[in-house]
Amino acid sequence: MTSGEVFKTGVAFIDDEHDGLLALIRQLDEALRIAAAPAEISRIFQELVRATETHFWHEEAEFMGTDFPRAAQHARQHLHLKTILTCVQRSLDRSGRDVSFADQLAFLRDWLMDHIVNEDKPLGEYLNAAVSLAASRTG
Repeated sequence: MTSGEVFKTGVAFIDDEHDGLLALIRQLDEALRIAAAPAEISRIFQELVRATETHFWHEEAEFMGTDFPRAAQHARQHLHLKTILTCVQRSLDRSGRDVSFADQLAFLRDWLMDHIVNEDKPLGEYLNAAVSLAASRTG
């Protein structure tokens, strides 16, 4: 898993938060690989949930009240993943670190990577264009 250029939006805070989310997923992968204690896996997962919720809030704060054409779709996807995270948390609470959690973690990683490429990159382009337009009007 990489946070290479294909995953860059051009918006520094979004890219930094994406890097943090991907790092937490890597930490979970490693914790599962070494069979860490369920409490440690749960702690890292909770950190991922908090970071995801904060990231979504930051993104939505940037595009709400703008003319971003994909705002409603983007927010719905965020809500959908929050629901999935709640379900994964329930599974983790029941199972600790079984194979189904590893599968769910792989799904989360794939979802995040797909979301970055297909949703956040267009958001970054929109936000960068809006900043450029505003700068050209004032300068």
